[in-house]
Amino acid sequence: LQMAATTGLLGLLSYLALLTGFVLVSFKALANAQGYWRVLIEGIVLGAVSYLIMLQTHFSTIDISPIFWVLLGVGLTASQKFIKAKPPKFIIKPLNSRVKLLVLLFAITFTLAVGWLSFKPVAADYYYKQAKVAEKINLPESAIDFYRLSAEWDKGNDYYWGELSHAYITLAPKVKNPAYFNAGVAAARQATKLSPLNEYNYSTLGSAYLAAFEYSGKKQALRAAITAFKEGKQIDANYADMRFKLGLAYAYAGKNQSAVKEWRKVIELAPKAISARINLGKLYERLGQSNRAAGYYRQVLVIDPKNEPAKQALNALNGNQILP
Repeated sequence: LQMAATTGLLGLLSYLALLTGFVLVSFKALANAQGYWRVLIEGIVLGAVSYLIMLQTHFSTIDISPIFWVLLGVGLTASQKFIKAKPPKFIIKPLNSRVKLLVLLFAITFTLAVGWLSFKPVAADYYYKQAKVAEKINLPESAIDFYRLSAEWDKGNDYYWGELSHAYITLAPKVKNPAYFNAGVAAARQATKLSPLNEYNYSTLGSAYLAAFEYSGKKQALRAAITAFKEGKQIDANYADMRFKLGLAYAYAGKNQSAVKEWRKVIELAPKAISARINLGKLYERLGQSNRAAGYYRQVLVIDPKNEPAKQALNALNGNQILP
């Protein structure tokens, strides 16, 4: 049910309706101690219905919900088959009206409790989807507001805080609000606190500091970015995207050899990486090593013959007669 809740309000309400109906059917079948084939069929039907609901409301197409419903139906069937249509020991006689009322109240209370406990992740998921819509229609401030609401509704979910940080640092230039960079750093820090062993969160934190440096030029932000990326690197040294950004931070800091090391590692991890080769070419150009620079540009054109930055850089080296 918790998994269903995160798929959206429609999925949650559908699950709760199925749960209520199945509980009532199950109690009725146990009370009568007969018709176990009908219980099995109802379990399979409910499983199929829940699966169709998940196809409409979930991001993936595979879920355990159909298995849950079908196995529950099979379990009730097996229990009735073993007692051979005799009333179970814990049911002396068919449920009277008073007991039926108590069962109904229990089912309703249980349903409401699950709904209440699942409300926050549902709200967070709703606002997250609204944020994505706002981004698509170019409403950056609205997108940030929705991302912030999703994080506030599900404060224990580091993913929403990471997405909020990413929104701040990518949308801040569009709204021209420098305070958004600090907010992006704060959101990323919250993500690392919630999940300190998640390399993605440290990559997000480093990206936030790096964006702040690119905007303000403050060396303190650059040093913080390098520290964050290195902490993430300790968790997962094969995270290519993070190592690419670490190389970029090293290049900004003038640590050319460290930048080269990181970008070469990116190429090792992702053999068709283009950005790392472009950056290596530019770095070697600045260092006056034109042949090495041209070598990386040619590698890019082998991977992508239509890559314009590599073409322009290589033509510039040839046009200026820098290359032999």
